[in-house]
Amino acid sequence: MPGETTIQIGLKHLKDQIEKKRNFYIPKINKEYAYSNFIMLNYYRNPINFIFFNESVIVCSLFSFDLKDAWENGVPIDQLFERACFLAELIKREEVLKERITPETRDIFDGNLRTMMDQRLVTIKEDSQGVTRVVLKSSGEAQTLLIGSICWPMIDTYYVVLVFALSMAKNKNVEESKFAKDVQWLAETLFIEKKIQYFESCNQPAITNAKTAMLSEGIFKKKDVYVNLAPEYLKSDGEKRLVAVIDRVGQYRSKPTTQSLLEDFSPEEDLRRTIFSEFPMMAKL
Repeated sequence: MPGETTIQIGLKHLKDQIEKKRNFYIPKINKEYAYSNFIMLNYYRNPINFIFFNESVIVCSLFSFDLKDAWENGVPIDQLFERACFLAELIKREEVLKERITPETRDIFDGNLRTMMDQRLVTIKEDSQGVTRVVLKSSGEAQTLLIGSICWPMIDTYYVVLVFALSMAKNKNVEESKFAKDVQWLAETLFIEKKIQYFESCNQPAITNAKTAMLSEGIFKKKDVYVNLAPEYLKSDGEKRLVAVIDRVGQYRSKPTTQSLLEDFSPEEDLRRTIFSEFPMMAKL
């Protein structure tokens, strides 16, 4: 761990990007909606993301369950592994790793859990039915949230790309060259509206990675220089299928409020029109 002198040198180096309020250091925002310091701070942080990437996948997967289960009752370890595999596959383009959590590498998942136990972040126990459960430890809450913050911005990027996809049901033939810029505009607007929590979720490289993932998963389809929704998502039940994907990804998010973007809407409503009513800027896409 760095000593006090090293920390003070680091804080002095970052004096143009951060400021102290009471006992906390926060990014310095020079004027309204000027978030360049967020980008610079991410630049310094991102090279070490890979070190805790697998642990972050596990933390985000734990939080995708009911919070009471994660903190008190524990979540079944096999279900946690399944969710961790889904998330690791979804955002695999964000980091190059030698060892990655996949359905074929349960030993890597178990090894990361043991490391988290050694760091007193989680504990593993068996319930009365003999089911092995993973429980978050309150003593490691600060470290757990810090580790989760590695992947939560990435998850929000993929979530926003899927929300953007709702506009593609009517606005066909989105130019691939403009796709990342259009999604970035939506993401920045949602950040300003406090609908997403992380400004780093608005970066174009991650948006491009998310687009590639949606093409790989068959949600998007590329035609010449255009990107469209795949034909099955343009059918009568296509919107419900897309919402199901959004909900699945959304459960991994660290939400800025208790609601997701879609929790106010019932299945009986025209979701696309309701979204446009809530966020009129999407109609311009």
